[in-house]
Amino acid sequence: MKSTRLLRAIGDIDEGYVTEATSPRRRSVWMAVGAIAACVAVTLSVVTATHLNQKPNLIDPSDEPISPTQSPTQTKPQPDPPLPIINVIPSTEGAMGYEGYIAPTFDDMNFPTPWRETDKIQTLPVYDNSVMAERYNVTHDLTPTEAEKQAMAADLIYMAKKLGIPDPQPVWNGDYLPCYSLAYGDYVLTADDTKLRVFLPMPEGCSLETTDSYDTLEASAYRILETYRDVIGLKNPRLAISYGDYTINGEQMWMNVQFYEQGDIPAETLRNYCFNSVHLLVWNDSSLQISFDRLDLSTVIGEYALISVEEAKAALLEGYYVTSAADPFPGLDHIEQVEITYRNAFWDNVFLPYYKFYVEEADPLPGAAQMGMKSYATYYVPAVQRQYIQGLPLWDGSINS
Repeated sequence: MKSTRLLRAIGDIDEGYVTEATSPRRRSVWMAVGAIAACVAVTLSVVTATHLNQKPNLIDPSDEPISPTQSPTQTKPQPDPPLPIINVIPSTEGAMGYEGYIAPTFDDMNFPTPWRETDKIQTLPVYDNSVMAERYNVTHDLTPTEAEKQAMAADLIYMAKKLGIPDPQPVWNGDYLPCYSLAYGDYVLTADDTKLRVFLPMPEGCSLETTDSYDTLEASAYRILETYRDVIGLKNPRLAISYGDYTINGEQMWMNVQFYEQGDIPAETLRNYCFNSVHLLVWNDSSLQISFDRLDLSTVIGEYALISVEEAKAALLEGYYVTSAADPFPGLDHIEQVEITYRNAFWDNVFLPYYKFYVEEADPLPGAAQMGMKSYATYYVPAVQRQYIQGLPLWDGSINS
């Protein structure tokens, strides 16, 4: 994997940092217990490509002069090679449980996707993630290669220098969760194969508790952005605060606070939202964690044309979908919201765009019914034409699809 994965989010990096990170020079570095705890306790999670993967423009042969020895047929552009079939391999380890929400009404929650149907996105790339998926699902060996370790160290050094840490020396911790870590004063940094995390003092007056109000989280997020703008590193940041569903105890919870880069075109913004977000979390009750995605998007299977929303709805009615709901799709009149997103858990062998439908369940979950609330499930339809997909784990009446 390449260090540019993180740098797509936070800028370029001097290749000298890689050399510095892997040189034999070592010195004694104080490392707080919290650094190791942060490296060990933080769960591997999902969750960077800003390139557009656009096809080159083809020149119209009629605009080019033809030499006397050249036939007109020689100037015609060759057709693009056929797109490969996408083999979706179901994870044996990555079942996520029921992906659903409880709320009085759907409007009490927030799912701030940047996608709009009016964006008219025609194509999106599909990414290969088979190397990481095999490690997680088959070999169960998450040990990175030396090149991947160098990339982790380089990312850590780059961020440490942005924080003004002198002569940063990452420490390798490979006993449990393979990662590099670094501690300096109030700062702790860790980098593993999917995330770079920076632990910092929480700015005065800020709170990121999941039970805080939306307004409190919004005000805190913008204050954190102002305080740590250089660390967050986005030029045109957009804020997304997600969920707002309710627990069985009746508490409303906002589970995700993130910034992402506004792109020049909708497709770029969508990919930034799915792969290039900067997540804000509270850590140890009072500290701030800023988390950067480090997924490897270097291998593009192809740029695939997308089906329409109406075609995706027709697929729902046919049963061509993936869901963790216990019941089949209840009908088009139960749809509350639709968006395009990527399913991008690191155990997925491909990162594929889907239409994600938020659907009111015909039979509310028992806990929701007892509180007089409704429950909502999610149904995924591949946004890529189905002739390019094989192995999709369609709903079979069981949870954890």
